[in-house]
Amino acid sequence: MSLAILGLTSGFILVLIFLFIITLKTDLTLTIKFLAVFVITGFYIIQYESLQQYSGWPSTDDLPEKFVLIASDVREPDQKTGEKGVMYWWLRDSANVDQPPRAFQLPYEPEAHKKSEQVIEEQKKVVST
Repeated sequence: MSLAILGLTSGFILVLIFLFIITLKTDLTLTIKFLAVFVITGFYIIQYESLQQYSGWPSTDDLPEKFVLIASDVREPDQKTGEKGVMYWWLRDSANVDQPPRAFQLPYEPEAHKKSEQVIEEQKKVVST
């Protein structure tokens, strides 16, 4: 876990504790007090999950319309364990060449796997010549 996420989480916990102490000292009903705490807690969980897109984890967003595939790591489905396959692509958006490459996580598709291997092999040939 990165230091930034740890710091944000600690800050959220402190705010939550402060909110809980404040709700103990007000005249609101107990139901409203606990509801406020649970809503804030839910918000923190959603925000934490949203921050994962910025901490280096592969994105599950849609791929850019046009891109250059830089690297690929494919985990094929495993019939014995029942694990679904997954493909990790590192690519550069052709429309935004100034942007750094980004990692994407895609569900395993045999056709896309085959095509990505072909593209990587073609790129190796071009680089070696």
